[in-house]
Amino acid sequence: MEKLKLIILFFSFLSICSYSLFAQVAEIIEVKGSVFIKQEKASSWEKAEAEILLNKGSFVKTDKSSECILSFDDALENVMTIKENSRVSIESLLPVNVSLPQGKVFALIDNLYKVKDFQVRTPTAVSGVRGTGESVESGKSGSKFKCFKGRIYVKGTGEQGGKKGLRQGWGINTGKGGEFGPLFKLGGSDYSEWRQFLEDVNNRREHRGKGSGLKHKGISGFLKDLKQENKDSYRDDKFRDLRQDKESVQEEVARP
Repeated sequence: MEKLKLIILFFSFLSICSYSLFAQVAEIIEVKGSVFIKQEKASSWEKAEAEILLNKGSFVKTDKSSECILSFDDALENVMTIKENSRVSIESLLPVNVSLPQGKVFALIDNLYKVKDFQVRTPTAVSGVRGTGESVESGKSGSKFKCFKGRIYVKGTGEQGGKKGLRQGWGINTGKGGEFGPLFKLGGSDYSEWRQFLEDVNNRREHRGKGSGLKHKGISGFLKDLKQENKDSYRDDKFRDLRQDKESVQEEVARP
């Protein structure tokens, strides 16, 4: 009975660890061109590759004609594309809070429950979503926010900043001090970029669904492997203990 309790506690601990790990990582699901990452501020930049998992505090940068797609869940329901010449840091992962000091990102949040909240922060403003699609740009003159699906809110970070709500098909700029410019309607070129983003995401979803073996296992596959490794380790340790007990008994019997 005591052993059974220990086993139940052990696997309960694994489940808690698995949930915690799932909630605190993001996965790179596609890389185009020259993209680099570092897992913490003090580490050096490394070349990014698909299937790498990023933790809270990670940094991503893209060079010219380069981009990458991040997923914040295994089903690719909450994804973000980091466009060329961008710098991004992951401030938190549950809820998702991304800092964008430079560049442009597209985000599609189809299941807000999995990420609790989703914010993109620039030096002049922060945007939040409620199950939606958006793009955010950050540059020397300020920031630009566009809502392609659902609704978003934008809050200026400076003394002159306020809070604005954007519905689908509209955008807004913020200046260096966080002040808002006039609302503007999204045009054909805006939607062309958005459709390309959606096409890339849908392709990755289909690819993930067809994947097998070691590739395309994603976050849940990583957790499954981790849990299996712990099971194997636990089993091997118990087997070793039983074998040692058996050898000790044999030695006692053989002793005159």
